[in-house]
Amino acid sequence: MAKITKRTEVTVETESQVFFRRVLARLVWCERCGAESLMLPPDEAANVAGVSTRVIYTRIEAGSLHFNELPDGRLLVCGPSLGLSQY
Repeated sequence: MAKITKRTEVTVETESQVFFRRVLARLVWCERCGAESLMLPPDEAANVAGVSTRVIYTRIEAGSLHFNELPDGRLLVCGPSLGLSQY
């Protein structure tokens, strides 16, 4: 008598969303993108990218992340350079 084998396949689809608390993100002109972009403070950028704030600063210094420094000295990181969609 032949042995019958049963096989089950499971496919899992995932989707992720990013939610920003309060008004920490803002639209600011990014010189390198040449467009108005969603900009985040370094700590929020680190949260979104899943890395430490130190890594964000290292990437800024290396030129791999776009940034904008506000007149009061605060730094904002360009969301699209982090891989976020524009809006």
